Formats: sequence, structure tokens, C-alpha cells
Amino acid sequence: MLFGALALASLCATSAARADERALEEARKLFAEALNDEQRGDFAHALEKFERVRAVKETAAVEFRIATCHKGLGHAKTARDRFAHARALAGDDPKQKDIAEAS
Repeated sequence: MLFGALALASLCATSAARADERALEEARKLFAEALNDEQRGDFAHALEKFERVRAVKETAAVEFRIATCHKGLGHAKTARDRFAHARALAGDDPKQKDIAEAS
């Protein structure tokens, strides 16, 4: 009985890991689409996509892109708040130094 429960728990964990990996892969694709939208000046569509990415994984880079979309849409206060949040997410991580400085 215990072996069966352990096997089931292991199977569930493996399935969850696969689902998480699929969600991350989809989020990466969506991030790339959103970047293209943003570069074309389509800030509304880019913002919606970046927010969907953030629902999967919140990072300083995603938050920074959300801030730039708000800025492009003329939402100055929201943009400032999102830039501040991007800085906070970046923290002291040297890999995220550029994001922290740009925010």
C-alpha cells in the first residue's frame, strides 16, 4: 500500500513538473510575441501578453516590459510603479543589473 502511494506521489510530481515546463515554454513564446508587439508600438496587445507571462513567472524583465507598455500607453503613474517593482525584483542580482538601472 505504501509503495503504491509513493509511486502515485512520484507520478503526480513528474506530471506537475512537465506541466510547469510546458507553461514556461508557452510563456517564453508569448514573451517573444509581446516583444514584437511592443516594438511595433502595439502597447495594448503587448501589455496583455506580458501580463499573461507574469501570471506564469514574475521576473524583473517581465515587469520592466509591463512598465514600458504602460509608459507607451501614457499611464505615467502605473509605469513608475511597475518600474519600481522591476527594480525591487531585480534586487542586487548582478545578472539583472541592467534592468535595475534602466528602471
